[in-house]
Amino acid sequence: MGKQPTSNIELPTSKDWKVAWWAVVLLMAFMIRLPGAELKRLDVDPVKARTGAVVVSGGTLAHTAQLLPLDANGKILHAGEPHKQTEIVFDHLDKVLVAAQSKRDDVVKLNVYVADDEVSAEVKSEIRKRFGSKMPAVSYVRGKLLNEQALVALDAVVLSAKKVAKVESIKVEGMHKVPGETHVTFMPEGRKAYISGMAGKGELRVATDDTLKQLWITLEFLKADVDQIVQIKAFLNPMTEQDTVMAEIAKRFPRGILPVVSIVEWTSATPVEIEMIVALPKSTEKLTVVEYLTPPGIKASPVYSRIARVNGGQDVYISGLHGELTTSGDVQLKAIFAELQRLAESAGSDLRHLVKATYYVASDDTNRRLNEIRPDYFDAARPPAASKASVRGVGLSGRAVTLDMIAVTKE
Repeated sequence: MGKQPTSNIELPTSKDWKVAWWAVVLLMAFMIRLPGAELKRLDVDPVKARTGAVVVSGGTLAHTAQLLPLDANGKILHAGEPHKQTEIVFDHLDKVLVAAQSKRDDVVKLNVYVADDEVSAEVKSEIRKRFGSKMPAVSYVRGKLLNEQALVALDAVVLSAKKVAKVESIKVEGMHKVPGETHVTFMPEGRKAYISGMAGKGELRVATDDTLKQLWITLEFLKADVDQIVQIKAFLNPMTEQDTVMAEIAKRFPRGILPVVSIVEWTSATPVEIEMIVALPKSTEKLTVVEYLTPPGIKASPVYSRIARVNGGQDVYISGLHGELTTSGDVQLKAIFAELQRLAESAGSDLRHLVKATYYVASDDTNRRLNEIRPDYFDAARPPAASKASVRGVGLSGRAVTLDMIAVTKE
């Protein structure tokens, strides 16, 4: 027999097959959305680079940790360059989306943190470039970030193709370290509770421990446990004390697996306030779409609920709203609440079905007026769970207040 012909073609190795197999799996995850899961965008605004409200029907929602312009070792990238840093955080988001079994089209909400209001323009440009007509709801706040050289950071809520029966948290390999080490927490479809920000007294460590004790009492009231926590958000002053807060939070998770933790600077004299989102099991009872709850022994407030327990409806994520450029906090707030009402009603909700509010105030005038104006808009028996944070700015020059809201549809 003659000599066998040789070939320049290299046969795939087992490693190549594994890579190809995972590529197919991820492609299928991107192509196949869970039955009944759907996103609807209302009031897409290319100028503001955001969608006014995003309505989510069904499916798993994944919350991400705060992503910063850091390398895998936690070193700052492109110090002093807002454009480059903005590109980096969105590149990080793309990587996290793959791990979350999601894609850009399924990003529901972006929470953006900037060190300077001017950085917001870079973020808006990047959103237009990466999302096109399928932009998420977006909110902004200005302050010091987790890394003192970072000019921008973001976290996100995304619709995931992963089906989960309980809360799951993962670490994304190759990403920079984040507080709690969890990059993505998956929240199963179904009932959930938003717990308002709580604050303790004393120096930071003591205040954090006291705050967590209050939150854990609230968990007991909900008949929930630590494994059902989806997200923890802490408002902190000063940001240099983040390790102190994280050490106290970590003590509450005996298995060492934390949900995503987001830390935001505020300028309050109170050192820390902490809020939570909790996933709840299905119920055999016939329940209203939302229940607004106050645990025993705590006085109810007409402007916020201690807990908003969501039993049904579709989730409505509303962009951070700003008033027109003016020196009057009153005028800004009235414009914001009018826009909130319009967006909520266009989504099939209303001001009686708001479930979570975050108010960022950057002046004493807006802080005071916000307290006065909320009873004019909210049903005293049904105000949303809320946190109000005094901050350095709200991401848009000349504005002193922004409102970031989650609602649910009426049925």
